[in-house]
Amino acid sequence: MCGCDGGARVGVDYSRPVEDVEQVTDCILEWAGGDSRIAAVVLTGSRGRGQRVDRFSDLDVELIGPRPRDLAADDDWIACVGQAMVVLPFDLDDLTSRLVVLPKGRKVDFTLWPEDRIARMVESGLTDLYERGYTVLMDKTGLTSALPRPSGRLPIPAMPTQREFSRLESEFWFEATQVAVYLIRADLWVVKFRENTMHQCLLRMLEWRVQSDPAQRRFTWHIGHHMDEWLAAADYAMAGQVFTHFDAPDTIRGITAAMNLFERATASAAANLSFIHRPELAAAARSHVLSLLNPVS
Repeated sequence: MCGCDGGARVGVDYSRPVEDVEQVTDCILEWAGGDSRIAAVVLTGSRGRGQRVDRFSDLDVELIGPRPRDLAADDDWIACVGQAMVVLPFDLDDLTSRLVVLPKGRKVDFTLWPEDRIARMVESGLTDLYERGYTVLMDKTGLTSALPRPSGRLPIPAMPTQREFSRLESEFWFEATQVAVYLIRADLWVVKFRENTMHQCLLRMLEWRVQSDPAQRRFTWHIGHHMDEWLAAADYAMAGQVFTHFDAPDTIRGITAAMNLFERATASAAANLSFIHRPELAAAARSHVLSLLNPVS
C-alpha cells in the first residue's frame, strides 16, 4: 500500500534516509494510472535528466491531462505520495504547481499542465527544460510519442537590454543607500531585508557577466546553484564575503564587499555587452554610504 510513515520523530537524525525515490514514484504512478484526469506523467529536472543526482535530489513531476484545473481545485490527490509535511501551492496564470515535502524530507514538485503543452512541443520544438532532458513515466494515450528526443543542450539565456541593465545598476545602489540609513537608525531587520535585495541584484549582475562572456559563456543555473563551478574563483571568494551578522560592524564589512564585487561585475558585463555603465554613480553612492556609516562603525 502506498503512503509514507507520518510519524516523524522529534529532533535531528542526520543518519536517517529520506523517502525512497522508487517507492514515491511507484505511488504516484499507481494513483495516476487510475485517475482519468491524468494522461501522462513526465519527470524533469535532475532525475529526469539522470544527471547531478544525489540522495536529496527532489522529484520534478509534470502531471499532464485534460483537466489540470480540476486537480488544482482539490488537493486531496496529493495523498498519492502519503502524508505530506508541507504543501505549498502556486496558482498563477501560466503555472499551477504543488510543492510537497514528505515527512522524512523528500521534496516532490508537481506541476499541472494541459495536454496542449505536449502538442506545442511536438509542433514547435522542446522547451529549454525538456531540451535538457526528460523521462516519460506514464503515457496512457500516446500523447508524448511524437516528442523529439532531448539534445541535452543547455539553454542560452536572453541578454538584458541597456534599459534593464541600467535599472539593475540603479536598484543596487539605491538599496545600498537605504541600508546605510537603516543602520544609522539601528533598524536591523529592515537592514537585512534591503541587504537581501542588494544580494539579488548582485547575483543577477554576476549571471549577466558570465552569460555574456565571449570567451567562455557558461550556464548559471538558478538562484546561485553550483556558483563555485560557473563563477571565476576570485569572484567566488569575494561573493563569500557579502553575507553578514545581525549587527552594524559586520554589515558594513559585508556591504562594502558587495559594493566592490558589484562594481567589478558591472564593469565587466558592460564591456561584454557593449553597454554604458555608470562608474560615477557607483563612486557617488559608495562615498555617500561610507560617509554615513563611518560614525556607526
